[in-house]
Amino acid sequence: MNGGLTQSGKSLLSENQPESQAVDTCWGNRWKCVWKMGLDLLFPPVCLCCLQEFPAATVAAKLCQDCDEALQADSSTKCPRCGQLVGAQALPTGSCAGCCNSGSPIDQVYVHGNYDGPLREVIIRMKRDRYEILTREMARLFARSLASQWEGAPPDVVAAVPVHWLRRMTRCTHVAASLARTAGDQLEVPPTIDLLLCTRRMGKQAWMLPDARRRNVRGGFAVSSTTSVQGKHVLVVDDVMTTGATLDEIARMLKQKRARRVTVAVLARGLGDTIGTGSLRR
Repeated sequence: MNGGLTQSGKSLLSENQPESQAVDTCWGNRWKCVWKMGLDLLFPPVCLCCLQEFPAATVAAKLCQDCDEALQADSSTKCPRCGQLVGAQALPTGSCAGCCNSGSPIDQVYVHGNYDGPLREVIIRMKRDRYEILTREMARLFARSLASQWEGAPPDVVAAVPVHWLRRMTRCTHVAASLARTAGDQLEVPPTIDLLLCTRRMGKQAWMLPDARRRNVRGGFAVSSTTSVQGKHVLVVDDVMTTGATLDEIARMLKQKRARRVTVAVLARGLGDTIGTGSLRR
């Protein structure tokens, strides 16, 4: 008898358990909503780009409408070899005149936008570790843009332009790696972040002329001995491409390791008279 009562009691408890859990979940969700409303009152949500407060109806967003539109992929016609704006000056192949005889080891360049305006300000902030949330949001926009532009089969390897370990320690962030991880996920290719190595500390490229940039990066990178790129299509990801010196050097090194194809994808392409001349290529 006792066994039967015990079994019935267990059955009754098991039937009531889902209802109890549902009540707990309901109250838990209510408290979360109240907590979030309190936090929003104390610390109003702001746009990650312009830092302006959101209207009440858009508190779940990361970017305000104006900034979100300004940071979307640029649809202007670009040279597929260097990423420079070409417009009406494009050759029948779609390339700019400078790339026809440049001899660049880069096979194709994908560009999200131009390095000016809001995108430039965002990239400068992304280099500081306290803007990690902004970096993740921009990586999402970048990966979505890259996937929409991508043509043909996906790459075999997704890698990031490396930075020297001392610079990485001082910045506590690696923007190219964050972009590469998200791009790899979007293209369904596991990223190999440690494929490329920076073998020595190099001078800051931003203050150098194009010839000095090429000398600065020459021999400064290596391919990890744990991964073979022979016969593979490698996608190299970086935040900004200016003259193309860094990416040219990395592509040249990958081709020496028998990579079949090297594609570059960058969040922004620098503008200026020195860009897209064939001989002047970060």
